[in-house]
Amino acid sequence: MTTIAEYEDDLTGEMFRSQQMSLYQMVIPGAKDLNVAHKVVNDLLKTNVVMINDMNTPNNPIDPNRRYRAEETKAMECARLLKGLVNETNKFLDADEEGNRALQVFTGTGPEGATDVEAAGANSIDDIFENLVTLKGEISKNNGVISDMVRDMNTKREHRYVLDLCTKVLDAASTDGVSGGYDPSFAMSALDRGETDGINTGIPLMETGGSSQGEGMVSHICGVITADRQERFRATLFRVMRSNVVTTIIPLAEALPDPRTGEKVSKSVFITFLTSSSMMEKAKRICDAFACNVYECPRMSHSQLSEKINQLELREIDIERLLTVLKQTEELNIEYFWKIANNLESWSKIIHRERTIFHTLNKFRGDSDHGATGEFLRASCWVPTKKEMVVKNALEGGMSMAGGYSAGEKGMLSELNSDSEKKPTYFATNKYTGAFQGIVNAYGVAKYGEANPTLFALSIFPFLFGVMFGDLLHGSFLLIFSVLCIMYEDKLKHVDNEMFAIPFGGRYLLFIMSICAIYMGLIYNEVASVPLDLFGSAYDNRTYPGVLDSADNFNHSPYTVGMDPIWRWSVNNVGFTNSLKMKMAIILGVSHMTLGVVLKAMNKIYFKDMRSFFHESIPELVLFMSIFGYLCILIFVKWSTNWNGGTDCRVATVGNPVPTVDPDCLAETDRIQYPRGPPMLITTLINFAFGGSVTHNDVLIFASTCEDGVDGVCSGQTGLQMFLLLCAGISVPWLLCAKPYLIKKEMDAAAANHAGFAALGDETPPMDPESPTGEDAVGHSAGADAGDDHDDDFTEIFIHQVIHTIEYALGTVSNTASYLRLWALSLAHSQLSEVFWDMIFVGEKFSVGLNGGSVFMIVFCYPIWFFATIAVLMVMESLSAFLHALRLQWVEFQNKFYESDGKLFVPDSFEVQDTE
Repeated sequence: MTTIAEYEDDLTGEMFRSQQMSLYQMVIPGAKDLNVAHKVVNDLLKTNVVMINDMNTPNNPIDPNRRYRAEETKAMECARLLKGLVNETNKFLDADEEGNRALQVFTGTGPEGATDVEAAGANSIDDIFENLVTLKGEISKNNGVISDMVRDMNTKREHRYVLDLCTKVLDAASTDGVSGGYDPSFAMSALDRGETDGINTGIPLMETGGSSQGEGMVSHICGVITADRQERFRATLFRVMRSNVVTTIIPLAEALPDPRTGEKVSKSVFITFLTSSSMMEKAKRICDAFACNVYECPRMSHSQLSEKINQLELREIDIERLLTVLKQTEELNIEYFWKIANNLESWSKIIHRERTIFHTLNKFRGDSDHGATGEFLRASCWVPTKKEMVVKNALEGGMSMAGGYSAGEKGMLSELNSDSEKKPTYFATNKYTGAFQGIVNAYGVAKYGEANPTLFALSIFPFLFGVMFGDLLHGSFLLIFSVLCIMYEDKLKHVDNEMFAIPFGGRYLLFIMSICAIYMGLIYNEVASVPLDLFGSAYDNRTYPGVLDSADNFNHSPYTVGMDPIWRWSVNNVGFTNSLKMKMAIILGVSHMTLGVVLKAMNKIYFKDMRSFFHESIPELVLFMSIFGYLCILIFVKWSTNWNGGTDCRVATVGNPVPTVDPDCLAETDRIQYPRGPPMLITTLINFAFGGSVTHNDVLIFASTCEDGVDGVCSGQTGLQMFLLLCAGISVPWLLCAKPYLIKKEMDAAAANHAGFAALGDETPPMDPESPTGEDAVGHSAGADAGDDHDDDFTEIFIHQVIHTIEYALGTVSNTASYLRLWALSLAHSQLSEVFWDMIFVGEKFSVGLNGGSVFMIVFCYPIWFFATIAVLMVMESLSAFLHALRLQWVEFQNKFYESDGKLFVPDSFEVQDTE
């Protein structure tokens, strides 16, 4: 039997264009035996190479043709029940104060054996459903009992506190007092310790014993209030009752669970004395507003108090009895939570498997025309052509294991004509290329057959990042982080912190980005803005960090790799590095965009759209190269010229005071003429745009064609610029008019052909597969009047071409300028590194760090510099450089050729988490 391993993806040859896809019709047994269909689909999903099309009404789960919707619904209900039970378990564990619950739930204080849910076949979902329903019912019932017990227990505790403390207050507030020595041991307050600071024992009030007496008599209301509300409560009572109220508040020494919420909070017992029934009603409403728990506490003797406590079952033994019931009920729940924890993994796998299988089966449609053994299921599917045998083997293997089917019924897979179908796009990826493919797919999915930007993003994207983030130290930090993530990816992949999960998911991307940052740091010769003198500077008698203000000591031996370290302390350091990085950004940008234009031309050739190739891609390339390709050539010529080696070729002769140029000297010095220096490229480019002549003072190429004198016209470079300007001028109308003209010509011919067919009585002319509108030979539906939409169709085509021409012509300038962000970000990174190093660690102006004169200042400033580097440069700057590189990848590069209107190949698989 052919295995999947024999058809592994070859990444080296299948990343430029999508794998070849074929459309197949798949027929499997369905109604005769569900187990057969279940087994076949299970084997198909394991292959991870089949994308089954939904043959029923899309987005309609109750379509009657979805014959397995009941089974899928049950699996979805199982997933919902299991999620709810897991939430209940987590809630139980989160409320653990003693640290014993997790040990009980996960180590097995429940029954000896767990419920066996590993039932075979499709019916296993029924066993799980029954278990989950039972567990949910039992846990819900126990939670109700626990909630009632907790509420009753907390209410009893509060009521007991109120009776004990308020009775003492009432005793102290009465004029005759209450004899006896009753001292309740339950109350845990200042009164129990013999302190009376919280009670006014000299209040001359007469209590009649009731809580709602008549006018002129003193009544009271008792209850419990949270400690954070008690002062506002007292003040509100005082204002509302117009000071005709006395309120005593006694803080409790222990935090009590609130009967309503169950949360432990600091509380206080209060008793308020009132003089009328109307005041009593107002007080009750205020108590409700402050969420007070009000309890009855009439004036009682000590014997009456004891009788009241016994009657209301507020004794310690009564509360302990409730606590015992509560613990027994929690132990029952612990057994259920133990079952959930120990079966969670197996249940989740089975539920996900069954849900995915039945969801896939519901994509099939009944078909009773294949064979006499019973009803069959039919669906179309996309499969990579090279993996056709894998799918056939899965079909045959599933049916043969189910049994009962003849050989003619096995492997019911037949290829369909897919010319009129939109084929899905599939690129094979691995851990490294998957991150880059994800970046490209975030912009849009490639059209079937077009060039994949990922192949080029594998190297160009991290290099652009490195240009902006070039630093040996910072790149090394990033490299260490990415390498650690790769080494311990099996352990770290379970971390659910979003701030860590995002960079961890792109660990291979960060790895190659860090290598590019280290490489560019070597080119820039920067280690946290400090250069390395590895090969010896090209300037003699140098001192570090002495300032270099003259180039007289240049020994004509360029630095071996990267920038000379002396530039770090040169007076024109910023000017030199700016010029270098800006020109480098332009060269990289022009090269990157030229690749995009070339890829567009290759796409046109691949799709056999030669009209667009000759009249769209070619003029685009000519326009771009005529301007910015020429600019890059000038940059390289300027860089390759030794402007310090010029010779004065002017010769003065006797009798002729005007010096003349020696042609032999001119041939030797070539592009350099004394006393000129390097020309300004911006001036040359502006002069080129306006069609001006190139003088000897600005010449860079063909210097031998220059006339005598500094202002002599150089015919060679002038002629080249005029030719390039002419090419650019021709390419714009060529791009604008050529393609619409040819389309118009074809449409007129098709319209005439349609009129000829109509004259013969045939109103259905042949289809034109290469029609610009993709319909019939005249650009609209068969049977329609050719003159109705002909002009409108061409107008739309021409407007589209005008927009494209304007966008491209302006984009050549704006997109090239956009690549200057490479220079700007690199400069910002370098300057920030320099500021942190000089001002914090070296301490040039503030006498700190190395200039602080003590080891303490170095030790003190180092962590400040380190954390500033990590926070600003390693986090903020790296994210900024990544986003700018992403912008260049998406807008400036992919916009040149990437249509991104494709359909992604998403195979039906158990790896897909959300099957809805």
